[in-house]
Amino acid sequence: MFDHKHYVPILTGKLGEYLSLSVLTPDVKLAMTPLIEVPPIAWDYEGDTPSKTIDQQLSRTADNLYNNWGTDQRFFIDLFTVANEDPMADGRHPLAFVFDEARSRGLLAVPVTGIKRDADYQSAVQQAVGIDDRGICIRLVASDISIRQWPDDLTEFVASISLGQDDIDLILDLGPMMPGQQTTYGFVAQAFLSRLPNPAAWRSLTLAGSAFPEDASGFSQNAVGATPRTEWEVWTALSQDRGNLSRLPTFGDYAIDHPEYRDMDFRVIKRTAQLRYTAESEWLIVRGAVVQSGAASQYPSLALALSRLPQYSGPGFSWGDRYIQDCANGVARAGNATKWRQVGTNHHLTFVVRQIANYPGL
Repeated sequence: MFDHKHYVPILTGKLGEYLSLSVLTPDVKLAMTPLIEVPPIAWDYEGDTPSKTIDQQLSRTADNLYNNWGTDQRFFIDLFTVANEDPMADGRHPLAFVFDEARSRGLLAVPVTGIKRDADYQSAVQQAVGIDDRGICIRLVASDISIRQWPDDLTEFVASISLGQDDIDLILDLGPMMPGQQTTYGFVAQAFLSRLPNPAAWRSLTLAGSAFPEDASGFSQNAVGATPRTEWEVWTALSQDRGNLSRLPTFGDYAIDHPEYRDMDFRVIKRTAQLRYTAESEWLIVRGAVVQSGAASQYPSLALALSRLPQYSGPGFSWGDRYIQDCANGVARAGNATKWRQVGTNHHLTFVVRQIANYPGL
């Protein structure tokens, strides 16, 4: 069980996000429990077919978790994006396969489900719970919740799985959020939290969401832009109004990613080099130009520009911040999009853990 001083980042299964976990300092790692999503199978636009089989898509999941998170702490894992795929070649449900692989490596995985997932998915979750005895994480998204039926749907679902609230981690996931609409989202969160049954009884209670933009198209090229961390503003407003809450939820976000998956055809969509950097109440988007095949990397110049900003935390703040400085100085390699996802996510996770720890009144 953890409380509101903890942190639950939702990571969308990109390699750079996995790698960011491997370079966290021990104190930062102890202060968080990540929720890892297995990404959906990408579409091969050239061949007009799925790019992988379900077996290929899941083959590295347990190894990525073992190599980058390890076996000493729990984490949540959610397979909703592949729940409707065919079974594995050997007939197992994808979730059953991932948990079998995780178990063989000693990983402390907790399955994530929702109240409206299909019977096969729920059966695979129950099987994992029965074997591992680590309880369950229920993730409520907007499509799960109706004001008129809240919290009856949740109560009925909990009764159907035969687990007590003290074996359940509950996440209220607001999903994609509009920047600057913190007052609206605050009212929504207050409304649901105020009617949540026995708030103190849940093993953990988390409020998550993200206003991170879907892409960088709204930001000028060769410039530094900013966009507000609306989900952080919602959570801090709740923390300042704790007298009206039975329990302050744990903070959760999507690190430096948009909550929804977007399958892009890069034959027609041109990528621009960019760095994503978390500051006190905003994200900075340090954007370059369109990436040209064979051209010199733009990342060193972007890293240099970032390192000169007043929001830069300095090379001693995190592994990611050290890499920014080293790249700016020509010491580290320029890297690629995966490397800079690792850099930005590592900085973000470290930043949020310390931001929560130092927030007044907690």
